Amino acid sequence: MIALPIACGITGDSLLDGSTLLPDLAVAGVGLSLGPELLANGDFATDTVWTKGVGWTIAAGLATCTTPGANSLLSQAFVPIVGRTYYAVVFVSSMTAPALSLRFTNAGANVTNTATAIGTAGTFTRLMIPVSAADSFSINGTAAALASVDSVSLRLVI
Repeated sequence: MIALPIACGITGDSLLDGSTLLPDLAVAGVGLSLGPELLANGDFATDTVWTKGVGWTIAAGLATCTTPGANSLLSQAFVPIVGRTYYAVVFVSSMTAPALSLRFTNAGANVTNTATAIGTAGTFTRLMIPVSAADSFSINGTAAALASVDSVSLRLVI
């Protein structure tokens, strides 16, 4: 178990279909106890484990999305516990056209409490809650996304 200092600032959010669920939690200053890393190859050291949708490639330690023309997922098989909170951290090393979002998906459909877009390069944290059954953790690239992800981490908040 790892305890990280983070703070919770709450901003409103809704799912892509417009239905409002739980607020997105931008994190930085309250300590959270976290379980072990849940994703394999989160540093993209090899082109394995991840299922790449249209426009996604993995090479040289980066997952890159290059204008897929429609929303496209980079996914890893993962079955989260419905209603539990997960702490995700993603480092976006470059972005020239937004946006990306982190989500739990079931057959490609978003089943996460939030789908807040990431629109710039930097390190981003999200508290994510699956609201129904999921089969994957995914990074969604929008139709115009031009971005590279250096790493992603997912841990259960305990």
